[in-house]
Amino acid sequence: MPGTDERPTSMSTTGSEDASSDAESSSDRCNSITSASDFDCSRQSFTSDCSSSKHSSPSSSPPKTITLDDVMSSARDLSNLTLAHEIIVNRDFHVEQPHLPQNSLEKQVKDIVHKAFWDSLESELNDDPPEYEHAIKLLEEIREILLSFLSPGANRLRTQILEVLDMDLIRQQADKEAVDIQGLASYIVTIMGKLCAPVRDDEVKKLCENPDNVVSMFKEIFRVLDLMKMDMVNFTIQSLRPDLQRQSVEYERAKFQSIVEKTPSALDHTTEWIKSSLEEVLFSMPTVEQPNGHGKAGKALPSPLLVFNSGFIRILTWDYHKSPLPETLMTDEVRLRELQRRLQLLKAVASVLLIVYSAIGGPISGLPALAERLKRMASVLLEGMHRPDFNLSEALGNVSGQICCELNKSLTERNYPALPPELQVTLKGQITSITQENNPIRSLVVSVGSKEASRGGVMGEGDQVQSRLERIWTLLCLPDTYRLDMAIKYSSHARRDQLEEATAAWERAARLIQQRESLLARLELFERDASDPNRFFLQGYRGTSLARMDESKHRRKLNSQICSLEKVLSKILHHITDSFHDTVTYKGRPYREKMRWDRIEMLYWLQQERRVQALERVVEGRGSLPTRLPPLNPNLQLYPGTHPTPQGHTPTLSQRPHPHTHSPSNPTQPSSVYPV
Repeated sequence: MPGTDERPTSMSTTGSEDASSDAESSSDRCNSITSASDFDCSRQSFTSDCSSSKHSSPSSSPPKTITLDDVMSSARDLSNLTLAHEIIVNRDFHVEQPHLPQNSLEKQVKDIVHKAFWDSLESELNDDPPEYEHAIKLLEEIREILLSFLSPGANRLRTQILEVLDMDLIRQQADKEAVDIQGLASYIVTIMGKLCAPVRDDEVKKLCENPDNVVSMFKEIFRVLDLMKMDMVNFTIQSLRPDLQRQSVEYERAKFQSIVEKTPSALDHTTEWIKSSLEEVLFSMPTVEQPNGHGKAGKALPSPLLVFNSGFIRILTWDYHKSPLPETLMTDEVRLRELQRRLQLLKAVASVLLIVYSAIGGPISGLPALAERLKRMASVLLEGMHRPDFNLSEALGNVSGQICCELNKSLTERNYPALPPELQVTLKGQITSITQENNPIRSLVVSVGSKEASRGGVMGEGDQVQSRLERIWTLLCLPDTYRLDMAIKYSSHARRDQLEEATAAWERAARLIQQRESLLARLELFERDASDPNRFFLQGYRGTSLARMDESKHRRKLNSQICSLEKVLSKILHHITDSFHDTVTYKGRPYREKMRWDRIEMLYWLQQERRVQALERVVEGRGSLPTRLPPLNPNLQLYPGTHPTPQGHTPTLSQRPHPHTHSPSNPTQPSSVYPV
């Protein structure tokens, strides 16, 4: 910040500045990387009219006078707070050397000054006798930089550097023309190789390629030292980040308190933002009658969460040209702007997809791969729509053309007719019209999110419905594509009124499915032993008929419980399909189909598992294949293919076909799981 180090002599230094010397030193570092726009933005909040701010003392007291020291101290606190917040929040934050534009005035002036300095140094060293005054100053500056790289415990290297780069001794040698500038430069390069990061090794090695040109060597030494300083600063930032993250809340609260105490009007924009959010929420609150009929009916009081929800929704559509951000959010302005741009892109893509699916409907519903392609296509073509020079109407025209080509390709592959030309023209017109302010599709997409968030803050309904849906999706292990289809479907105007009833039906189905899956797991655990053919050859109780009777009784009990659940569950699944046109799935599989086949499949796969285990034992040498008994008649063979088999002979277990597994008549995916 300008004016951080220079103070008017008439101004007194406050006690807080003396107590926070560390904060001032970090502020100096921040000054080199904080842009002027950040300071301008902060100055709008912290240098407001002093006369408008009143002290908290009684009205007879004079207003508090804000001195220049208070303003500058607040600016330093904000600078430190901004830097610390960026380090905490942004894991990729690092300091880089400024790169000036090639044709900028600043770069031209810098190049001219640097060239003049190095030309002057070269001229002095080439004089007869040579003049070493500027060279000695460079050596002194290099020595201080090298010493700043050392850790507190590197006493030996510190002593060595001070002995070799002894400025008094070098000046005496210069007076007698006995100074070895090239030798000192070579020593400096050697020390730099010991102190630099591994990534700078190649840069340091290049310094020794031209040892005869001392001026060029010094120029490259300073360039590499600048890189090493950046490495040191970034390493310090990385080391401080864990400590800052642990103390972030207390640190930011203390800094804000310090700013408010020094500048009472420091949070005017934040106060105005909260007040306007409260007024907006109160206007939409329902009227509530007083209990027992006492008093007049009035507005319900909103919760603090609702007020903040409404305020942050406004931040997502904030007009930065009309008013600055609230002071408490100023440190996140860059991230909020990026979030706003992403929201604009998502609203545009959602509007396009809503138009497409509403116009075409069934033939493209339930195809998550197609929806993903359309979304990705629209996102790529609309990227950068926040820029002032972006032609949104032309981009939307290109989006509509690409989408029509993709839809025709998908419809043709699934034996559907291509889109008629008049429908393509209608689609293009509807898509390009979303740029209009009063477009109904755009208004719907924009208003749904804010209305649902506001309603959720008042009644808790939005949060409850969302948590209920997430619990259903988790219990049923619903794939992400099905979740997206369901969310899009029940966000539409036609289906939004059915959301509560559909959620309740899905919850009943999910509870019964969980109960059935629990019983099915118990049945599988039981059948793992009870369906094993080897149990007939066991000794003791497990090989007796009593064990078979107990197994039958337990099996009958479990199957009876499963069948009872299936009767109730089937009615609910039919109700969901008939009323809401939804297909309840479990782990991506329609559950009505699963109920029909999963017990048979379970027995089949248990037997396959036993076969695999038996083969593994044979391969490992821990078992043998079952022996074949000799045929009853020497003229007959039991195995087909090499010998005849008697008429009516029953095949062995291995020759029987596998249990019937369901194969749907139409192998293709259902046309729609959640039709919109």
